[in-house]
Amino acid sequence: RINNYQGHGKIFVENILFLFTNTRSTQYAPGDTGPALISLLDQIIESPPYVGIEYDKKTIYCFDNEAFRFAVASAPPNNMVFDDMLTHQSKNAIDYWSAYYHCPKAMDTLSLNDAKQNILLLTQPLADIANNISHNVKQCERHKQRIHEFTGDLTALEKELYIPSVDIETDPLDHPKTVCSDKNCCTQENINGNIKTHYTTSCHSPCYLTHSDGNIVGNNGLLESGIQ
Repeated sequence: RINNYQGHGKIFVENILFLFTNTRSTQYAPGDTGPALISLLDQIIESPPYVGIEYDKKTIYCFDNEAFRFAVASAPPNNMVFDDMLTHQSKNAIDYWSAYYHCPKAMDTLSLNDAKQNILLLTQPLADIANNISHNVKQCERHKQRIHEFTGDLTALEKELYIPSVDIETDPLDHPKTVCSDKNCCTQENINGNIKTHYTTSCHSPCYLTHSDGNIVGNNGLLESGIQ
């Protein structure tokens, strides 16, 4: 996916090649696929992930499917040998690609894998949040209908003027973690009229304080930890 390459250095995009097979009928050119591919690459430049991918003679390779012809030629009674030619051509191809393309740094690859892992870990929480939002929308629609059909007096109506919502149940972590309570590191969420703090920044996860049972704001034990 092109999205995964954004923010991990230009070297990933620079190593993208376009290989076209069965191109003898198009004089070894991309044919009708070319304009469609150019249109797609233009969209990638003008919209997320805003990545420019080189599409020219250096990145386009056109082949024809010769495998069957070589198989027939090497079988009896022809018995032709292509090992030397294939070895020579393979070496030329490797030398050419080695001169123009370079392997990404190990750290760039690791960061890309970390991003992929984080995306996989977030799949279920995001699905749960989406389901909760959908449930809340349905609750609000039903409540709106009840208000519209309400026939009581004004005092009784005032008791019905609220926004129904479903709170997300939380499960305790397997281990404690240290979070930052600075206003720039957390957000305030309105849950059923109650303001709850959502800590978005984890300083230490897990936290290795041995003399704390957690749920302490301003724990003095943090003064001796490595996050200061």
